[in-house]
Amino acid sequence: MNYPSSVVSGGAKGSLSVSWSGQPKFPVTMVYQMYSCPPDTNCTDPMMTFNSAANPLVFPESVWCIGFTQTAQFGYRVILIDADDKATNAWDAPFTCTP
Repeated sequence: MNYPSSVVSGGAKGSLSVSWSGQPKFPVTMVYQMYSCPPDTNCTDPMMTFNSAANPLVFPESVWCIGFTQTAQFGYRVILIDADDKATNAWDAPFTCTP
């Protein structure tokens, strides 16, 4: 997995890239699942569905923040779910938002 561990508030958005192995049945959905959100912040669980095989799977502009005047920590993890509803273990992918 490859992603930026830090992004600048209101700056360029980072991409999440996940390499995989095995025989998943496509389409595969990548879920960027929040487990820790800064206080008074609107956090979401972005997801992207990939209809055909690519390795790595790249979720563009999925790592970002906006409106922060102080450094904040976001706790996220990545899960892949295939067409048979088989899910991978979660991989931690937290990031820091800097002003």
